[in-house]
Amino acid sequence: MPVNKNAYERYRIIDKTIRSNRFVASRQRILEQLNDELLTITADQLSKDIAYMQTHKQAPIIFNRKIGGYIYTDTNYSFEHNAITDDDKWVLDFANATMNAYGNSNLVIHFDGLVNKLITGSSKQKSNLAQGSDFIAVEKNTNTEGYQYLYMLYQSIIEQKVVIIQYHAFGRNIKEHTLSPYLLKQYRNRWYVIGYAHEKKLTLVFALDRIKELNTSKTKYFIDTNFSTEQYFKYSFGVTHKYNLLPEKVRLWFNAINKDYILSQPLHHSQEIIENTNEYAIVEINVIITWELKAMIMGYSNGIKVLSPISLQQSIATELQAAADLYK
Repeated sequence: MPVNKNAYERYRIIDKTIRSNRFVASRQRILEQLNDELLTITADQLSKDIAYMQTHKQAPIIFNRKIGGYIYTDTNYSFEHNAITDDDKWVLDFANATMNAYGNSNLVIHFDGLVNKLITGSSKQKSNLAQGSDFIAVEKNTNTEGYQYLYMLYQSIIEQKVVIIQYHAFGRNIKEHTLSPYLLKQYRNRWYVIGYAHEKKLTLVFALDRIKELNTSKTKYFIDTNFSTEQYFKYSFGVTHKYNLLPEKVRLWFNAINKDYILSQPLHHSQEIIENTNEYAIVEINVIITWELKAMIMGYSNGIKVLSPISLQQSIATELQAAADLYK
């Protein structure tokens, strides 16, 4: 359950009052402290707040009848510095296990250090997961080249800072690009950065594993007012984006073996079911025709047929024939 701002402030003041050495944290004293902070509540609400702190934040609060006030049984406890609960621990463990998919990049190392800092500062110091055990199998990329730039690029996006990248596109020489980064995107276990390339005067996509060097720049950050994450990839199948191409309605036939998978896991957000029978299904997507789309179609072999457009149908037929010729 999320905690609203007023509730959090009440918990913080209750915590501060209990930890105070200047007076006994009686119910009346706590209510007075809350009132001084313009957070007036009833005695019944105070009981509920204390119960919440005990249950959800593992605050070791008890009422000491001898002194007539609340105390912490653990004198090292502080609500603000020990707010990690058992539920929080499970979330951190899950996130930590998932992050392992990105290898030993500085982003992962930083995250692991943050988790340890949170755990160390908490009364919950043991991890829920046994060290060295794998309970989550996340798809990993054996080629983690470029992952070291994730954190720096993320910071540059948030802080709107320009970077200079030495980029080695396949089949080309290394080229320098001055980039105002906008977005990090992952596709098929590969990370990409989308940003405004100052030299090209266009918003382009760069694969992180093709970046050979990355440095900061004092160039003024450029905001492409025409860029929108949703619109930029609206008609893309994968990460390829072409300004000079218009989307086309691609109609595909799938056999009985593949159709249920495609219907339950749409190829694209624009997918529409045209026909669905026990033997086959026909779907339509509105996309830019790119190599990623063709690669997907080729991957289904004889389980798929392009019905339209005819140009794509002929292109795939030519590719399949060339592939078949390799086995003659």
